[in-house]
Formats: sequence, C-alpha cells, structure tokens
Amino acid sequence: MSRILRRKLRRDLWRQRWQFLAAAIVIALGVAVYIGTSDAYRNLGQSFDEAYAAQRLPDVVLTGTGATALGSEAVSLPGQPVVDTRRQGDVAVKIRGRTFLGRAVAVPDRSQPLVARLAVRYGSLPDQGQVAVEQHLTDHYGLAPGDTVQLLSPTGWRTFAVSGSVLSTEYFWPARSMQEVMTTPENFGVVFTTDASLATAVAVPVEQLLLYAPHRHDAAALAAAAARLAERHGLIVTTRDDQPSYRTLQDDVDAVGTVANLLPWLFLSAAVLGTYVLLSRVVAAQRAVIGTLRANGVSARALRRHYLGFGVTAGLAGSVPGVVTGYYLGGWFTTAYTDALGLPLRVTELHVASQAIGLLVGTAAAALAAWAPARAASRTRPAEAMRITPPGVRGGLSGAERALPPLRRLPARWRMALRGITRSRRRTLLTIIGVAVSVSLVMVFAGMRDTVNNVIDRQFGRVQLENAEVLTQPGAADGVRSRLESDPDI
Repeated sequence: MSRILRRKLRRDLWRQRWQFLAAAIVIALGVAVYIGTSDAYRNLGQSFDEAYAAQRLPDVVLTGTGATALGSEAVSLPGQPVVDTRRQGDVAVKIRGRTFLGRAVAVPDRSQPLVARLAVRYGSLPDQGQVAVEQHLTDHYGLAPGDTVQLLSPTGWRTFAVSGSVLSTEYFWPARSMQEVMTTPENFGVVFTTDASLATAVAVPVEQLLLYAPHRHDAAALAAAAARLAERHGLIVTTRDDQPSYRTLQDDVDAVGTVANLLPWLFLSAAVLGTYVLLSRVVAAQRAVIGTLRANGVSARALRRHYLGFGVTAGLAGSVPGVVTGYYLGGWFTTAYTDALGLPLRVTELHVASQAIGLLVGTAAAALAAWAPARAASRTRPAEAMRITPPGVRGGLSGAERALPPLRRLPARWRMALRGITRSRRRTLLTIIGVAVSVSLVMVFAGMRDTVNNVIDRQFGRVQLENAEVLTQPGAADGVRSRLESDPDI
C-alpha cells in the first residue's frame, strides 16, 4: 500500500505541477533572501572587522591642545594600547578648478602611522611637497600620481603633487562629522601629507592622540580610561562608536541584519498560505479517493504521512535551490557593497549555519502548511468521504443584507457575492491575508527603492540649495558677511 501511495503522490504532484511549482518558487525566494541577507550581514561585519584590525582604526581619539604630549602617559592605559600622535586641520582644497572645504591629515614621511594606517590603492605615501589623496576624491576627479592639488595656506594657494591614492578606515564613508554624514566629493574630501607640509598649509592644526587596543576585549576599558585622561587635561574624546564613518556604516550593516530577520518571513508566510490553500483543495477534490483508501484499510497515520509528503516535497523543491541561490546572492551583495566603498579587504564565506537554518525553515514551513489538510484527510470517515459533494450549507441572508435591507434588492449576482463572502469565512480570510501579503511584498521593495532615491533628492535637491558656500578664517566672518550682503547678486 505504501508503494501505491508513493505512486499517487508522484502523479498528483505532476498533475498539479504548476501550482506546486509556484509554491516552491515562493519558498525558494524566502530561503534565498534569508541566506543572502544573513550571509551578507556576516560577510560585511567580518570584512569591516578585518579592515579595522589591519589598518588599526582608533578606539579613542583625544583632540585638543597638548594632546600629543600625553603619549607616554597613554601607554600605561588598560590593554597596552598602540599609541600615536598626529595633527590635522580643515583647509580649502582646489582640484581641477573645484574649491571646497576639505581636511588635511599629517602622516610620517613615506611611512605608515602606527594607528589609522592607510591602504595604498596606487602610487605611494606622501613625501615633502606631496599629498596622498583619499580614494573617493581620486575616483571622482580622475587624479593620478603626478597631478596637482592646491591647498589654501595663510599666504595663499600652495600646490602639492599627488603621490598616490589611499583609503583610510576613518573615511570608508567620507563624512565630515556626525552632523554632516551626507557629503560628496564636490564638497568634502581628505588629503594626507607630511607634518612639515601640513604646517605650511594649515594655519592652526589641531593635535590628536590616537589609541588602539590590540586585544579587542580591552577596547571598552581603554575607552573609559582614556575618557578620564581627557577630562583631566580638558581634551575632546571621540570613541570608535562616535566616529562618523564607523557609526554610519555600522548602522547600515545593522539595517542589513534587520532585513535578514524580517523580510524572509513575508515570503515564507506567502508560501505557507499558498501551500495550505493548494493542499486544502487537493484534499477536497480527493474526498472519494480518501474514502476508498480508508475503506480498504489504509490507516489514518498513513494518509496523514501521504498528504504531509506534498508539503515536504514542495518545501525541499524550493529550499534546495533557495540555499544555492542565497549563497551567491550573499556573495554578490557583499562584493557590490565593498567595491562601492573601495574596501581593501573582503570576506565572502560559506556560512553553513545559515544554510542549514534556511533549508530547515523552508521545508518546515511547507510541512506546517500541509499539516492541517493532512490531518483533515486522516480524520475523514469513509462513509462521509465517499460522498461526491460535501454536506450542504444552510442558506440565508448575509450580514451586510441584514444591516442594510436595501442591499436585498440588488441583482442576484451581487447578492451571491455578498453571501459567498460570509458563508465561507475561512476562504475569505485566506484571500484577505493572501492579498495583504502580496501587497506587502511589493510595497517593501518599492519602499526601499524610493527611500534611497528620496533621501538623496531631499538632501541635495531641497536642503542644500546654495549655489556657493563661503567659509572664513576665525575672526573674519563679520567683515566677509558685510561684503557679501552689499553685493546685489547675493
């Protein structure tokens, strides 16, 4: 008998192959989205962690007068931190005729700093009279070694040769500050130059003390101790969590994790609903067959297993390709994301745990959808099942007709529709849920697309409407403002 049931299962699946294929595709989409987003979340986290470790993104930066003199005291802080000092300052930058307020950061002559190391994309680190340009600027303006960049010094524009293109972990996302995270190479960028060159280009550079914990479990203790040190000396503290690039990208990666936790359930809910409706109709259509099998001695357990097989088969048919697709989807997303940022290190691993969970959840979801129809089939009594048509339902007015008597005078086709809605409440409820899930799937992706476009349009099309921006040296603002206000064209 088990062989007969297996043959029946194969034939039923083939007979309604398109309906089962639709259910399998929805399951595959849910599994692929889960694995793709969860793998991307883990890959991005590992990629950033490796880049931060290789380039030693500072755990704490102390800024202010006298910060560079605290290096010997900082060495004794918890975790035996790597300590480095530097100077930097905001300065007007001119590249290919475009002027904007950028930032110049001092690094050792043709060598890497101990903390906040640079990834050289091409060219070399700067020597005297040179600048290494941050990658986002070199890509935007097409700079190459030997090109020139101008910085506005107290005595006028000074020209520096480009030594190469570099990438800093502090500017993976090139934000000026936490208040200005939406910047473009048209209005902000970073150059790295030697300490001697910085002194000629920036009037009053700020001093900074950079601390990095080689052992990551010491980072929190180091940050707390550095905050106390800064408080004693009146310095500004910037922890890694407050660093604009790190915070922005961390929030972005966390958003990917949120999508990985929420979005797949929409697909799996649709798959459960579709599989349930499909198998309910199969069971209803096979009432006579079920009655015949039960009358010939097929046990309720065997029938339950048989109809559960429909769900398990659909689940496996969707989950297996979903696992494979999800792996490649996660790798593609990681590669596209890291390439957009120019990340020097990229991790794309095979995460067995997420694949196992996706396979299990996809199959279990379809089996869960099949459980209720399978149970109904196993509990059907032979005499009742042998009836070709199910028992009749008592007729009557619909709820809408009772509430609004004029509806009773509607044409018959409309009254049939009204009464059909309330007479098969389960079918009506499932239809409503199915439409809601379908609309949700469309709105989620449309909303994600429109949100990105609207953010960029609002920032640069409605917020930043100026044609030019004027920044002055300290103390010169009032004079410059008077001259600007006297110009009728401004």
